[in-house]
Amino acid sequence: MTRYQKGVVIRLTCVLCLMFQLAMILPQGVIADEQPMQFNKVEITPETVVKYANEGKPNYQYRLGLMHEEGTDGVEKSLVLARQWYEKAANQGHAMARNRVAVMYYNGLGGLEKNVEKAVKLFEQSVEDNDETAMFMLGYIHLHGAEGVPQDKKTGIELLEASARKGNPMAQDEVGVVYFNGDDDIPMDRKKAAEWYKRAADQGYAPALIHLGTMYYQGQGGLEKNQDKAVELMTKAYKEGGSEEAYKILEIWSSNKKKEKVLTVPMQKGRVVPGEQPKWAK
Repeated sequence: MTRYQKGVVIRLTCVLCLMFQLAMILPQGVIADEQPMQFNKVEITPETVVKYANEGKPNYQYRLGLMHEEGTDGVEKSLVLARQWYEKAANQGHAMARNRVAVMYYNGLGGLEKNVEKAVKLFEQSVEDNDETAMFMLGYIHLHGAEGVPQDKKTGIELLEASARKGNPMAQDEVGVVYFNGDDDIPMDRKKAAEWYKRAADQGYAPALIHLGTMYYQGQGGLEKNQDKAVELMTKAYKEGGSEEAYKILEIWSSNKKKEKVLTVPMQKGRVVPGEQPKWAK
């Protein structure tokens, strides 16, 4: 794996956790009525979630799965129970529930044996449903390869860009990483990388804030060198995104050491901690 010659990037955040943010869950305390074409909202409690889940409503089954996965609202924390409710919702075509089952197959969680092939097939079903999260996950798998899945960069970048165009910040950032690096198959395009980083950064996605901030710091990708802007983005990544990497970079920038010192941080494939994959992809 080659190192970044310049630029600082961050490893992909745990997708299994970020799915909570990308699952289009309604605001806390309300859930959409599941009658076709109905958008009424009803107040819910953990008891009503259980009630409607048992009545077979997939949105509630999915929500109950989330509750079991995290052990919230007084329910037992259990990946096995979570998986069972996700499967019930997935069997009714709930894409986000299907994605979570896929992640469990990928990692061998929730009482399942690890089965990457099964995970890929489930992601493919969600992609057919035009689900942006599945596009991102499947794209990542193809881009980097996985157990039993040969690397296919062309398919990977196509899926990632499809997800990115739909507004998925993780996909936007990953596409930025691809174009920032470039290789024999995908030409380097720092300007395009900056554009994708900006789209994700505008949504507050911490890795993209770090990437874009570093490019401003160095004046890369057609961006005018602007260290104040760089510090602003890096500070947002730290304060709002909770990024330890951003804090470390800010410390280096504010130290008495040469500011170019930050460029020596070892990188491989666009990740701090060379070669490390997102937790769901291990």
